[in-house]
Amino acid sequence: MKASEIIKADLTRRGINPIPILHKMDLVIKAHKGFVLQKNQSVLFCLYIRDKDIEVHLYTLDSPLTLAHSLSYFIKRIRASHINAIYGNANNPQIIELLKRLGVDIERPDIKIFNWKAVV
Repeated sequence: MKASEIIKADLTRRGINPIPILHKMDLVIKAHKGFVLQKNQSVLFCLYIRDKDIEVHLYTLDSPLTLAHSLSYFIKRIRASHINAIYGNANNPQIIELLKRLGVDIERPDIKIFNWKAVV
C-alpha cells in the first residue's frame, strides 16, 4: 500500500476524516517542512518544528509484532539523520512502552503541546 492509503485507512478506522489531514501533509511535504517514512503497513509523518527537532505522527495497519519491526526501522533511520529530538502526543500508552523497549529514552517534553520527547 502507498503511504497515503495507509494514512487514509488508519484515520478512517479511528473515525477521522482523512481528506483535510492528507491535504495538510501534502502541503508540508511540498514546502520541505516535513517528510514521510514508511515500513510495512506503517507510516511515520515527520514535521520540522525547530531546526533539528521533529514532531511525529504514526499511522499504522500493522499487527503488534510487525509494528515493533516498523518502529525499529523508523528509530534507526532517525538516529542516522541530523535530527536531535522527537516530539509527539501518544494517546496510546502502549506505543510509549514499545518505544522504551526499543531503546528510546522518553522524557518530559519542554514544549507543552506534546506529551513525550525523545532525544536521539
